[in-house]
Amino acid sequence: MSVPRSKLLELQSLISRQEQRLNQLQELLSGQSSGLSQQQQQISQLRQELTTAKSSLSKSDQIIDEQNASLTSLSEELKQE
Repeated sequence: MSVPRSKLLELQSLISRQEQRLNQLQELLSGQSSGLSQQQQQISQLRQELTTAKSSLSKSDQIIDEQNASLTSLSEELKQE
């Protein structure tokens, strides 16, 4: 059984177009991968900033508690005078 040359050429053309599509998809996925990597770095940076902010808030809360205790103590002393 022989296959007409025109069919072979048609298949060759189809394969070539499919290869081009695959190359385009590969470029697209490569770009998306780069974008995702950049987003991952930004997320890590934001996570670090949030950790720093939480630590600062905790310290501020501790300072406020100490100041409140000091003010309460001072107020008691003033009441006794």
